[in-house]
Amino acid sequence: MKNQHFIFFNQDIPKNLTGIESSAFKRYGLFEQQFGIRPLFLTARYNPSYLVNAQRWINEGRIPQDFRCDNLYTYFQHNGAKANPEAIYYRPKSLETYRHIIFHGNQKICVQYFNQDTQKLAYTHYFDEKERVIRLDNYDFDGFLSRTVFSTLMRKGKDKEKLNFFIKSMVHLVFINILFKKMAKPLFLVS
Repeated sequence: MKNQHFIFFNQDIPKNLTGIESSAFKRYGLFEQQFGIRPLFLTARYNPSYLVNAQRWINEGRIPQDFRCDNLYTYFQHNGAKANPEAIYYRPKSLETYRHIIFHGNQKICVQYFNQDTQKLAYTHYFDEKERVIRLDNYDFDGFLSRTVFSTLMRKGKDKEKLNFFIKSMVHLVFINILFKKMAKPLFLVS
């Protein structure tokens, strides 16, 4: 079994567990205890907080300390990159909450952190003059810009277009996901 690799595919490692994730975590533990195999837990949903969530479940004893996990988006975006030495760190005077509103000229920006301990930026929301989100920047836990979403509202807010740019850590575009409300499936353009 030395050259065999075991991978558990799941949708996500969410902040709040469902029965599906709980069962998958138990299965992971059984493989480790019964067979001495440490599988890789691979997730498919875009979630820049999956490592933060995994650490939470490790701390609560739901998954083993040596839990191995990866995400398809992160894999294609990083592919060997190290933590970003120029990660955005900003410590406001008060950290009662992880979310802060900043005004840059006339533009309102909402800043969200992964948690108080890390002071690492999780995302920023940019608002238009009517306080609708027009841009969202997601950062991964290593400090890299991971995704930029541009959103437009048409016909008095009824139809919404979203243009997602998924960015590789070396600032290369990995793929674009275009979501139109009336489309049955999203359109992916791969770089």
